[in-house]
Amino acid sequence: MTPDCVRLARLGLENRRLIHNALAPLGWKIEDSPIDGIAAPCTPEGGIEILIIEAPPVSGRPIATPLPTLWLLPPATVIPQVAGEGPHDFIRLPAPCEVIVARCLSLVRATLRERALRRYEREAVAHVTRRRGQIATIAHQLASPLSAVIEYLELLSESPPEDLGPRQREMVTEARRAGRRIAEKVEELVDVTAAESGIAIDVSLARTELKPIIEEIQEWAVPMLRAKGQGLSIQLAPAVPAVCGDKERLCQALRYSIEHASRFAPTGGRIEIAAARDPERAGFARISVAEHDPQECARDRAKRAEIACDDEVGQDDLEAESGMALGSAIAAALGGLLQIANPTGCGMRIDISLPAWESRAARIAEAQALLAAPGWLQGGAWVCRASGKSGIEALGDRPPWVILSPGEVLAICDAPPEGMTPLGRVRDLRDSGSLARALQPMLEIHPMEPMREGDLRCTG
Repeated sequence: MTPDCVRLARLGLENRRLIHNALAPLGWKIEDSPIDGIAAPCTPEGGIEILIIEAPPVSGRPIATPLPTLWLLPPATVIPQVAGEGPHDFIRLPAPCEVIVARCLSLVRATLRERALRRYEREAVAHVTRRRGQIATIAHQLASPLSAVIEYLELLSESPPEDLGPRQREMVTEARRAGRRIAEKVEELVDVTAAESGIAIDVSLARTELKPIIEEIQEWAVPMLRAKGQGLSIQLAPAVPAVCGDKERLCQALRYSIEHASRFAPTGGRIEIAAARDPERAGFARISVAEHDPQECARDRAKRAEIACDDEVGQDDLEAESGMALGSAIAAALGGLLQIANPTGCGMRIDISLPAWESRAARIAEAQALLAAPGWLQGGAWVCRASGKSGIEALGDRPPWVILSPGEVLAICDAPPEGMTPLGRVRDLRDSGSLARALQPMLEIHPMEPMREGDLRCTG
């Protein structure tokens, strides 16, 4: 297990001699190289290159390197913040040759694991892409004739009274309603496939008032719940803020939540919808969908246990699981979160937390939606954050991309410029929620895997 090439960058004469003495007996190819512009590889395709570099003084921002990197830390040097595609390891000097070799081998193993994971990821993405393509083709093949059927039924329903009797007209109305429901299911099939595959749902973010949405949901839910012998109550806080959302998608997530809660509510139970500021997340609003019937708690728990332990999963269970998966994906695409609270206790509650309009969370959701848009900003560009007067001035002529808050912007750069904090590459920040995680202030540095017995091959 040896790399094809070890590059040395910014090493003093003493440290360079130390690395040569440690690695030369292993037969590794060692080259001096500047850290900037390591474009010409010195290894065959598929080979491994490691960069060994002396840690510079703390600059206040992450340092990006294009290769798996072993950082040499002189005495009293603070561990730097680092970024880049490859794994990183840190070793405090002075260190024996055996320790340096062991840490290099650990870096090689980490690189091999990461390379394998990336290969598996590419294969999984290719499989998901093929599956989505097949489902999209089936959906397209169904949509065209189905649209024609619905259109013909609408024409029949608008025909003169003498052409259709009351019974025939009622049958046409029911057939048209069923056709539209099938069309909705076909569209949901495409979305569910994307959600289960971890692919971001397409959304159009805009200022969205919650009151009209809940009123629309009420009109849809009352007949459905009445047929099951269930009731509906709504509580809308007077100070609930508008959210950064997509009206159609949010209605879709709420319908799935109500259908899911209704499955657990007994006959005579009640579904409660409440909207207010999220008490647990500043700058967010929360919509809660809960099933409620205090007198049926024991029965509800028994029913949940029966559903959880039933080996034969029915069609309703599969549709409910798919619906909740899609609801969670919609909430994530809107920059929020869908959670099920107390799923085994009395009264299941589904919480959908969404960023309030004009909040920092809403701007992050907007940026995330742009990153996830198909075909947008292809390549390995960096997402960088600038804050404060000096940081924003570092943008130069580059226009701000998204304003997160006063004095804080995100920009897309070919390379992280001085004075800006790189959050990661565009391709790595497309997944829902990844940008919010990247903006967390804490930087975690994971230790490398320790050397295993038998890995050391040092002679002389």
